[in-house]
Amino acid sequence: MTWISNLIKTYDFNELSIGKFDNRAVLLPIFHMVRFVDIEIYIDQEGNFIRAEKVPKDDQMTIFPETEDSTKRGYGEKPKPLFDNLSYIAGDYDDYMNDSNSDSGDSKETDSKPQKKKRKNFDKYIEELEKWVNSDYSCDKIESIYKYLKKEQVMHDLDKFDFKTDGGKSFVRFVVESPDSMNDRVWEDSNVQERYIEYTRSRLSQKHNRGICYATGNETFLVKNLSAGIRTPNDSAKLISSNDENGLTFRGRFKDAEEAMGIGYVESEKAYNALRWLIAKQGQSNGSESIVIWGLKKLKIETPFDDLFPDFSEPEVKTDSLENYAFAMNSLMNGYYKKLGDEIVSIITVDSLTGARLAITYYNEMPAKDYVSKLYRWYKDCSWKLYSKEGRWWTYKMRTPLPKEISRAAYGIERNKKLVVLNAKLQTQCVHRILSCITENRKLPNDILRVVVNNASNPRKYTDENWEFVLSIACALIRKHNIDYEKGEYNLMLEEDKYREDRDYLFGMLLAVLDSIETTYYKEKKAKIRPTKAKILWDSYCKCPAGTFDRIWKKLQPYLNGISDNVTREYYWSSITHVVICLRELNSFNNKPLKENYLLGYFCERADIEKNIKKEEE
Repeated sequence: MTWISNLIKTYDFNELSIGKFDNRAVLLPIFHMVRFVDIEIYIDQEGNFIRAEKVPKDDQMTIFPETEDSTKRGYGEKPKPLFDNLSYIAGDYDDYMNDSNSDSGDSKETDSKPQKKKRKNFDKYIEELEKWVNSDYSCDKIESIYKYLKKEQVMHDLDKFDFKTDGGKSFVRFVVESPDSMNDRVWEDSNVQERYIEYTRSRLSQKHNRGICYATGNETFLVKNLSAGIRTPNDSAKLISSNDENGLTFRGRFKDAEEAMGIGYVESEKAYNALRWLIAKQGQSNGSESIVIWGLKKLKIETPFDDLFPDFSEPEVKTDSLENYAFAMNSLMNGYYKKLGDEIVSIITVDSLTGARLAITYYNEMPAKDYVSKLYRWYKDCSWKLYSKEGRWWTYKMRTPLPKEISRAAYGIERNKKLVVLNAKLQTQCVHRILSCITENRKLPNDILRVVVNNASNPRKYTDENWEFVLSIACALIRKHNIDYEKGEYNLMLEEDKYREDRDYLFGMLLAVLDSIETTYYKEKKAKIRPTKAKILWDSYCKCPAGTFDRIWKKLQPYLNGISDNVTREYYWSSITHVVICLRELNSFNNKPLKENYLLGYFCERADIEKNIKKEEE
């Protein structure tokens, strides 16, 4: 139960943030929940109705007291301690609904389908509220609300303001106006929250058994029904549950749920509230999965799901090469590690396979030094000049692909010129596997690499921009794969003595020259650029490179001869000759299918051609 004890420590360490909203994230007090409220009722200290207002959307999130039973009502009367639905707080709900039906002339329909009575809900609610009011932990605002609700006129008061009550499901909160009060909004009053916490603690012995908490090892009052609402306030999936007493939960091994596993009520509240807060505050959404990376002291931790260092702070450091990028990354990681100090970094992911059950799909914690070194290795080994959209324009930039970008390159389908992963579960699994690859220094999964390489080997499957994106992602993953399996570290431009030994790389260079010849011809003649012979026969080239090269080369003779610039034409001739000679020296100019490294050769040779042509133009 390391994850629970870690979350408890996180809750205790951040106690100054309890009850304070940060955007839409709030660290809840124990025995409290948050939900969206529809109606606000104003009363005075004597419990007299003043007015009612509809709550604006940007102010609907409300902290309210909660009991163990009311978190999941199910069947039976299980009221919340203070704020609740109209069907619970309105003693005149049944009378009002009957009057409304009679006034509208629907009495016959009412007789055939009688309105479900809600009186038991109110009786149970007011009974529990009365116990709080009569305890040593009451306060003026709670007593004012009790006085008002005992009058049983909520529905008739609301009727004056023409509210839609939504079948009694509308949630209500109270404002107690008083000249002596600094804060009339009851849900924001820390004194009310503290009084309810003390009141609940005083009653633990009446409803909860004592036992050993598996999270802390201490003897305490154990929780029976753990709450839901982990990922969002409306999330019904539970992380821990043992309510199937008649099914196969215990299978005869234990007499009751506490024998199988016991968790302290207070401890579970702290752990769950901390997890809710972290997910809302800095969690990453991966389909239905939520991912959080945090530190105990320095809560916000940089993650591999962000473009960590989009702009390097030192303007004199150029990051247009892999060597410069690695150097700048190393400098920044060293500074990042110094900032974290002796921090412990924790990673947790939760997901639901069904609507009712939530599971921890990954958990890890490590010293900051290990976390930073693993991040650095990933960002260095998987870096490349990636083609992506920045604002309105597509551009190349030296960086490392994000996990979601890898999933789009692997499983994305073009929709309206955008790559979209239609299978959410497939994307979730891909991102999840990349995360464990990063945080545990695992080798890149071969199946993900193969899918991306296959996609990059089908240029006509995408628009030009999307194909360039997939191609650059493929090159980054191939580079990472080669480092993982000690096949050598491939840079953006390989030295000749290195690439002369790599058949696949050489054939990729050859393909880049063939592609560039036709593109240069179209640009020079200012003709409409169409798919080149190289791209049309790309798949055939990968399977039978030597034979397909001869076919493309014969078709390109008119294009090469049609280029008017002698220097450019000679450059292409010498490039083709040089690469073919290298292949023949290796006895590798044959039809053996190409492996993934040919994409590196294509990318790098094409970049070199563009660089040389630009020099000539200048």
